[in-house]
Amino acid sequence: MKVLASGIDTWVLAINVHWKNTEFFKSLDAMKEAARVSDKDNPGVIRYREEKESWVFSVKPFGTKGYEWLLTGKEFNMKVGNWIEPGTRPSVMIEIGSETLWREGPTIVHDRVIDILEEAGGFIREVKVSRADLCVDILLDDETWSMMPLIDSLVTKAKKFNPWLTHKGIESLNVGTEKIKARLYNKPLEISEKSKKEWMYDVWKIKEVPEGQKVIRVEFQVRREVIKELTKGTSIEFMEKIDEVWGYCTQKWLKFQDGKGKHHNQRKTLDWWKVVQNGFMGVQEPTPGIREKAIKEDAKQLRAQIVGLTSSLTAIEMEKRKVDILQWKSVDRCMWAVISREKGKEKEFKESVLRKRPKYARNAK
Repeated sequence: MKVLASGIDTWVLAINVHWKNTEFFKSLDAMKEAARVSDKDNPGVIRYREEKESWVFSVKPFGTKGYEWLLTGKEFNMKVGNWIEPGTRPSVMIEIGSETLWREGPTIVHDRVIDILEEAGGFIREVKVSRADLCVDILLDDETWSMMPLIDSLVTKAKKFNPWLTHKGIESLNVGTEKIKARLYNKPLEISEKSKKEWMYDVWKIKEVPEGQKVIRVEFQVRREVIKELTKGTSIEFMEKIDEVWGYCTQKWLKFQDGKGKHHNQRKTLDWWKVVQNGFMGVQEPTPGIREKAIKEDAKQLRAQIVGLTSSLTAIEMEKRKVDILQWKSVDRCMWAVISREKGKEKEFKESVLRKRPKYARNAK
C-alpha cells in the first residue's frame, strides 16, 4: 500500500468583486451578442501581468443560473454576474479543472485568477470556496481491492451508497448524495475508458501500473456548507485547514472497519484505510510536464477524428465516382477532391480556429 498522489482535483471559487466601472461588462456584452448572432462561441483574451501572460477563453451566446456571462476555457470556466457591487450572490464563480490544478498547483492558479480579474477592472473583496474535490491515489494489490469486504466494512454518516459491481467484483463505490460525496474507483481504468488523462502517470511517477496491482482513487466532493463549518470558508482559511477537511472526511464521515455488528468502540480501522487517512500530503506540487503531454493527447485524439472523417468523406467521393476500392492510386485523387473543396474558405477556417483555440489553450508556465 503506497500513496502515489494527493491534492485538489476540482476547485470552485466564489469571488466577491467590486468593479471599478462597466468597461469589462460592455466588452463581454459585445462578445456575447456576436456569439448570439453567429450562434457560435465568440473568442476573447485577457492579457495580464504587464501583458506577459494571457487567458484565452470563449464567451457563450447565453448566460447561466442568474449569471449574465459564461466564459469557458481549457484551464477554468468563469460565470460573471451583471452587478457592480457584491450582493447576496458571488460576483464571479470560477471552476478550475483537474489538469490545471495538477499542472500548476492550486495556489498558483488561485493567484492567476485574481490577477485576471484585477486586470479586467475588479477589486477583490473576498474569495470563498464553494466546492473542493479532494483525493488520494493509493497503490493497492489486486487481492486487497477485489477481495476486501467493502460493503461490510463501510461505516459512514451518509444515508446512501452505491457499489458498481462487475463479474470481477467491485469496480467503484459511490457514497453520499448531498453536502459530501465520496467515490472510490480504479483511476487508470477511468483514464483509459473515459478521461484520457494519461498525464496522471507523470504525477504518480510511474510508467505503468505494476502487475497485480491497482491505483485506486479515493475522492471526496465537499460542498460549501461543510467547508464553511470546518474552515470558515475563505480560500486562505481553506488552504490552511485542508488537512482538517480531509481528516473529517476520512475519520468522521467515512471509514472502513472490521467487526461488522460489533460495538463501534470494538471495531478497528482497516490498514489500507489508515494509509488513506494519513495519505493526504496537503497541496499538490506543480507538475509542469503535464502541459506537453496533455497537448500531445489532444492532438492524438484530433488526428484520430481527422482520419475517421477524412476516410468517410473519401469513401463517399469514391462511391460517387464509382472508383474500384482496389484502385489505391485513385484514392489519393479522391482525398484531394475532398480537401480542395475547402478552397476559398480561408477566412471561415481562420475564424473556426480562433473559436476553437480556447478549448486547448493552456498557460505556458
